[in-house]
Amino acid sequence: VRLHWYQGDNQFAQQALQMGEQGIANAASFLGYAETEPVDFYVYADQTPFYDALGPATRDNVGGQANTDTRTLFALIGPSDLSYAATVVPHELTHVVFDDVTTNAYHFPPHWLNEGIAVYVSQGFDSSDRQLVDQAASDGSLMPLSAIRGQFPTTQDRFYLAYAESVSAVDYFMRTYGHADLVKLVTAFGTGASDDEAFTAAIGMGVPFPNGLKDLAYLTFVVPALYVLWMLMFRMNKQQKAWLSSHTPAANRNGPSRTSGRAQAPRKQAAGARSRRAKDEPVVTASGRALPPNSGRYTQPRVKPKAGARKA
Repeated sequence: VRLHWYQGDNQFAQQALQMGEQGIANAASFLGYAETEPVDFYVYADQTPFYDALGPATRDNVGGQANTDTRTLFALIGPSDLSYAATVVPHELTHVVFDDVTTNAYHFPPHWLNEGIAVYVSQGFDSSDRQLVDQAASDGSLMPLSAIRGQFPTTQDRFYLAYAESVSAVDYFMRTYGHADLVKLVTAFGTGASDDEAFTAAIGMGVPFPNGLKDLAYLTFVVPALYVLWMLMFRMNKQQKAWLSSHTPAANRNGPSRTSGRAQAPRKQAAGARSRRAKDEPVVTASGRALPPNSGRYTQPRVKPKAGARKA
């Protein structure tokens, strides 16, 4: 690491340089990679020149940034901010090593994995990040990892939550699969593998987590959408019933009265007509002979008594 600074004494510079050397050594050891090329470390004590150096597209809430193409590190560290430097310097240098391991011409690894490893190496999954994740889980504001695969949100609360969720996922992976499989995962991304291919190469399956975070996308977007659709259909059904009720004559809406004989009269008349027609129609026997209508003898056939039965 080559240090460049303009404010602070030699002791400050020596401490910052030591942080840089130790930071890149820890990152290289964690990711199983041997660094041989130097990194230029630029320390800014004031925010204005720091953002000028990073360029106009720099997002808010940035305290350090590594440019892996030019192998340079920029950090906003005042002479009295060495405690902050102890975190930001190894964090940004971990990005340099991560990029050295994963750079390929085909596929970028997830941003949450890059940032999650940088936070994990520099400070671990500490209580503040745990609190952010727990709070977001309790109030339903967790973001699925697919939502932070690329750039993180710009608002401050979501920005910090994205970092917390990223290190939470890395911590989960470490506890569940171990450090060796994490190294396999990062190395697989260096071959240009897709997300599922890299996870399969490391642990024998596609992206294993977060069922909760993946399902959260379902719970957050699909379920509310289905609920809204159901409410719209329910409302339309009520409106349709109200329209039909308002356009239907009162007699039809109320139906026939149980106490009035008028509504039953047409039904009785129809039944009587059918009965009269049945009486007037001739009866035809099996041999084809037509019998006179209203013949009680043939309309009510006699039943032959069984042998031995007594006649009445």
